Amino acid sequence: MEEHPELKKLVKQAIAGERQSLDELARIVEPRLQSYFYRTLLDKELTDDLVQEVLLEMVKSLCKLVKPDSFWPWLFKVASNKLKHFYRISRKHSELRFSTIGDYLLDTILNEGAETADSGMIKREICDMIFDVMGHLSVRHRSVVNLRCFEDMSFAEISKAVGCSETVARVSFFNAKHKLRKEMNRRGMSKESLLMVLILFGKLTAPSRAAASTLTVSANAVGAAGIASIVKSNIGKISTSAAVLAVCIFGLSYSAMKMPGRDDVSSVSFTVQGIGPASTLSSSSESIDKSGPNFVSKGAYDTLLHFPEGVDGPMLRRDQRWLNLDRTGKACSWLQDGNANYYYGSVENIVYTTNEPLSVLVLPTDEPEFAEFLLSQCDMPDGLDYYRDPKTGLMTKCVDNRVSSVVDFKTTYRYNSLKRKAFAYDWDETVEIVDDRDQMHKRGWTWFRIQGVIGDKKVEGRGRTPFAYSAMTEHRPWLELKIGNDITILDTVDGSYVLDGSGQVIGKYPSGSFFAGLAKPWMGMRAYDVVRRDAARKRIEFDCRSSMSRGQVVLIESRDYSHTSVTCNIDMVKGIVDRIILKSMGGAKNVTGNLAFSYLQEIELSDSEFKEPDEINSDMPVSDDIGIGWLMCLAEENYDLNEGVKVVAFNNR
Repeated sequence: MEEHPELKKLVKQAIAGERQSLDELARIVEPRLQSYFYRTLLDKELTDDLVQEVLLEMVKSLCKLVKPDSFWPWLFKVASNKLKHFYRISRKHSELRFSTIGDYLLDTILNEGAETADSGMIKREICDMIFDVMGHLSVRHRSVVNLRCFEDMSFAEISKAVGCSETVARVSFFNAKHKLRKEMNRRGMSKESLLMVLILFGKLTAPSRAAASTLTVSANAVGAAGIASIVKSNIGKISTSAAVLAVCIFGLSYSAMKMPGRDDVSSVSFTVQGIGPASTLSSSSESIDKSGPNFVSKGAYDTLLHFPEGVDGPMLRRDQRWLNLDRTGKACSWLQDGNANYYYGSVENIVYTTNEPLSVLVLPTDEPEFAEFLLSQCDMPDGLDYYRDPKTGLMTKCVDNRVSSVVDFKTTYRYNSLKRKAFAYDWDETVEIVDDRDQMHKRGWTWFRIQGVIGDKKVEGRGRTPFAYSAMTEHRPWLELKIGNDITILDTVDGSYVLDGSGQVIGKYPSGSFFAGLAKPWMGMRAYDVVRRDAARKRIEFDCRSSMSRGQVVLIESRDYSHTSVTCNIDMVKGIVDRIILKSMGGAKNVTGNLAFSYLQEIELSDSEFKEPDEINSDMPVSDDIGIGWLMCLAEENYDLNEGVKVVAFNNR
């Protein structure tokens, strides 16, 4: 980012302690800080608070700035640290208030001109659409887009501001653009309209008309000025409908689509019938005693699902139980808002905050073959018939005939009809709150250790795992597992790697590959369900059973003369995998292994044992995601110490 000579002079004078220069510098930077925080947080009130905190920090710490030429990266690093501190103390990552756009912002979108009632409504719809699109980005992604597009920073400067490598900054920006295009596509906008959305978002969030007029959109935004002039010429001339305006300005296509593509699904809503056995429940929470005469209805359950990062990513959820099938008689309810899991007991009028998310096995967004295999491995009662859209594979309805007195109870699945605010915590402030979480779930994340053996090799590992979606930005999962002196397995936000004894990369996989089977509580699903779904995703047969306190999933692979199994033992109360038992019999040699996991309830942030692994630089191409098959490979000791790891064994799974 090039500095104006006058600004450099002003910064030097302010560093030297000249009060007048410091005041002038604060006046210059305040509008840019306002824009930065508002574009990142989408919250006007919070923006004002943090701007004042950064200005105060600037006054106190500017004397420590060694290089005046790097003033802006330094200042935005201060701002970035304020954001991180805010999330650490408030834990409101997924509860950010998406402020209503005021009239002064509506004015800046299209500049001058008389505003009719129709045009005002259209402008507001456009504003809501743009803010909704931007709101689906994570705070980190919004921050990177903000610095790149609106502050015109290089990736080297961004890396210093947000505290990451230049490569991570580039990847974050690329992922943010990809996410924006997906969100735009879901609303009927062409992906080529990304520049338009950024320009309008920049104008909406500019601190003043003067600031808005100086908006720069870099990141290969060729022709920004020309497109901006087209926007200006069209706005205000159309007062028929938001759809017509969108077509003229955004190039939107409103061709009727009965069903979105799977990758374009952001939310699902549906109502199912709750059932219970007419006789008795078995000891397993997953199976129902079919020896009784039939099942009885337990009313209806409304379910809302939201996928902030796509259908294969984390899931927010809200459930409302009704006493009757016609959805009357409101009863208890549940919420997973990304910060915690809540259960509202309507009788006692208490909200319980819990460790574990709700149970889920099959989602309406699951691919047909995957869902079919998953159901085939579990003891599910007969009487459910699923119907899917032939083009997308998404579920359209389910007919439930499990209860003899309720014939053809139909569930219809509705896609992309919900707002994120539907998943906000909204129980009355007077309700009593009981926090049943342990310390690590209250914190939202923790470190863990792994100790064990595989064959005759000692295994030691460490890592970090988040327990809530809101913790993902600051406390992303990572894993380091050392097998003897010859093999190291790493899983970080930058990728997953297999290293030999000398530290040479001999296998490279997508980030998250080696968390498969270890459970991913940040997915918004129980660890028990995640492990079963991980197994089904790789079409590995499994047995499963559970009680209120313990669960077990046994992965099985049998060949002509060998048998391999991986047993994942799960603490259902804490929602964690706490032990994995590995066995391989009848192959080249018999192998047994045992991995024990310990999770830290109390932590010291300065603990050097849990320093995150350094970034790996490797030009090796990324292999396909091996999924939970990596645990099967460990059970079979699929490596040769003389030749290094035979990564082909991993790649074939």
